This record gives sequence, C-alpha cells and structure tokens, in this order.
Amino acid sequence: MLSNSTNIKGCLAVSAAIVGGYIVWKLINRSKESPKILSIEELEKAKWKSVGKVKKIWVYPVKSCAPIELYAALALQPGFQELTTNIRDRSFMVVNDSPSLSMLTARVCPQMVLIKPSIEGSGDLTLSYPDLDPITITEAQQKGGVIKHSQ
Repeated sequence: MLSNSTNIKGCLAVSAAIVGGYIVWKLINRSKESPKILSIEELEKAKWKSVGKVKKIWVYPVKSCAPIELYAALALQPGFQELTTNIRDRSFMVVNDSPSLSMLTARVCPQMVLIKPSIEGSGDLTLSYPDLDPITITEAQQKGGVIKHSQ
C-alpha cells in the first residue's frame, strides 16, 4: 500500500506536468491570437485592398433546410439578417412532438434539405416541400415560441 506522501508526490507531479504542458501550448499558440479590432479612426486611415467580391449571400433560416439568397443583409454578431425582416441564419429549427421537443436535423432526416423557405414582404416565413401544401409562419407566430403543425 502506498503512503500518503507518495500519493501527494504523484498528484504534485501530475499537476506540474499539466501546468507545464499548458504553458508550452500557450507559447506555441501565441501567434494565433485573435486579430486586432480597429477603431473607427484606424479604419478611416487604413489602406484598403480589394481581395474579392461577394456575389451572393445565402442564409439558412431553418436549420437543415434549403437556403435562401439575400440581396442585401445586415452583418450582425450572430450572423446575417435579412434587411426588411428579423429573419436570420438558423433562426428556426424543426423539433419533434415529444415532451422534450428534440431538434431534428438533416443527419437524422435527410429529406429536410428539400424544405424550401421563402420570406414574404410582411416578414412571414413560408416553408414548401414537394407535393405538400406550403406552411406559412406569420411574423406574430415567430415571436410566440413553439409553433405546432402537422400535415
């Protein structure tokens, strides 16, 4: 049987190895830090170089469903938002009808990629699937939480 001092020495050795490993990892990854965020003044003085042109912006308002193309968008921290509505990338998800409301994805239900969302001028979201009637989710319903629907 090992003594308490042997156990303590072992714990100290493991702790020292973990701390040493962390310090080495930080030193190696120091150059991979986040880029500096420029102030407004720095941005105005910066020399800009064209590196490409955005041809299309696609967002997926419903997780695992087809995308929609945006012609203009607000770039917000959580992602792009359509200009005239509050529709953002992955704002919605499909859940099953179990009490826990488990999320469904295309990994489990590959047919979900055939669901085509579209945004109406009023902010309503319409979901279309081949050979089924479309489902429209009004802007008011979008603010209300879970929307139950079955076909």
